Amino acid sequence: QKLCEFALVLADFSRGRYPVAQPLFRGPSDLINAVMGHENAVIGFIETPDLCRQIIERCTRIFTEVMEEYNKLLPRVHEGWIIGLYNIWTPEKCCRFQEDATALYSPNIYRKFVRCCDEAIAGRWKYNMIHTHPHSFFVLDELLQVEPINCVQVSLDSPKQAIELIPQLQKIQNAGKCLLVEGWIPWDTLVELTKVLENKGLFYQTKAETVEKAQEFMEKFKSYFRP
Repeated sequence: QKLCEFALVLADFSRGRYPVAQPLFRGPSDLINAVMGHENAVIGFIETPDLCRQIIERCTRIFTEVMEEYNKLLPRVHEGWIIGLYNIWTPEKCCRFQEDATALYSPNIYRKFVRCCDEAIAGRWKYNMIHTHPHSFFVLDELLQVEPINCVQVSLDSPKQAIELIPQLQKIQNAGKCLLVEGWIPWDTLVELTKVLENKGLFYQTKAETVEKAQEFMEKFKSYFRP
């Protein structure tokens, strides 16, 4: 209820001057870990699987219900909506979710308990995005089997990591998913990525230490891609 109150206040205050979108919502695996504790959740999936299945499925229902109610309150932006945190416009209502807790899970646990939750969430919104970190990529093959997932967002943990992750980034694109790469991406690294990744359905969200450095980066980007 308080979350919805915030949405109404923000929407009224914005008066169309800027978009109001979804904040950071934790996914089902994050929620069950918050309820049980990280270690207890992992052990629970092994020792008390039926109970943990009930809990994570309830977390999925709660997530979906809250997201649906929150979406009802968001004002349109240029006749569409915005995926929160990434400023991506969509023609229909959208959803961003994450499963950071899967960094502690095996691919088998993801397949048996989490995959159905992600299918339910991604299947509810045509325009959806799942946030990921490379330390969870050992479940990437299972994640990419979730057909309704539209976009995979990858947060880089270091500037050098992008080159190391090229095979996984290509795997995401080859699975037919849009790809958003976010983090500190040096210019030379970005150039290398453009040589091996498909531009269609690809979004780079880079960071810079100052406004001046960001402007310099953008000028290089425009010049590099200018026909």
